[in-house]
Amino acid sequence: MRPRANAAAGCGCADQASVVTMTASTSGMPSTTVYSPYFSYSSPSSSIVDSPTSSPGPRTSMAYRLNKAKPQLIQDEIADDWFQLLVVTTLLNKASGVLAIPTFREIIRLWPTPSLMANAPMQRLQEMLNPLGLSATRAERLVSLSQEYLLDPPTSDKMRRSRIPNYPGTPISHLPGAGRYALDSWRIFCGPADEWQHVNPTDKPLRKYLIWRWAINGFVWSPESGVVNEITAEDISQLLSCADEQQPCTRTAHSPLCRSYKAS
Repeated sequence: MRPRANAAAGCGCADQASVVTMTASTSGMPSTTVYSPYFSYSSPSSSIVDSPTSSPGPRTSMAYRLNKAKPQLIQDEIADDWFQLLVVTTLLNKASGVLAIPTFREIIRLWPTPSLMANAPMQRLQEMLNPLGLSATRAERLVSLSQEYLLDPPTSDKMRRSRIPNYPGTPISHLPGAGRYALDSWRIFCGPADEWQHVNPTDKPLRKYLIWRWAINGFVWSPESGVVNEITAEDISQLLSCADEQQPCTRTAHSPLCRSYKAS
């Protein structure tokens, strides 16, 4: 287990205008402090809204609704456990979440730690992985990951060189299965407070999550352009419309924010 470096945005905050300070980077983030009238602020890593258990006032009602529209990803749920995050990203690679996540939960129920999984019966592990395909390869990878995790466990104070060219180092980069998807997931959900702001993932659910997370922090973001501008009430309304899976979005053709969200 490793302590989570950063809680996801969405906590209750002080009733004052949001202030988000970003440093310039190639991802297009603003380099100045920006004030948004639609959000409240407590810290650079978790800024906005009223608590989900409190009644939102008129000024924060759309921010409250946006907070409730947060994309639900398994990485967010298990971000406190780096080993389990590596396991689930290994299973989600080239497999649908509908199959991979129930399989992950069953495997982790039996072997929740690297020491237990390193000694898991290979035949039993392969049987559980059959629905995902490539069961022998996946089983070997999980056992190898577990063994390496025990031999050289990741720590937050030791960055490892990534095998991906020009990709930033992370504490988990040396481990088997630490490809782009796993590393992006770690940086978004487990990294230092502002690390998620420097990630531009290729995975569509991760992109959708970042569109939401930038919005909850007061900015419009797209994978193509990075941070575009400070978010407005109209942007929030458009994003909520596009995030509503119960009805088709009619704004996609008119809104760059909706186009980015629907494409993710």
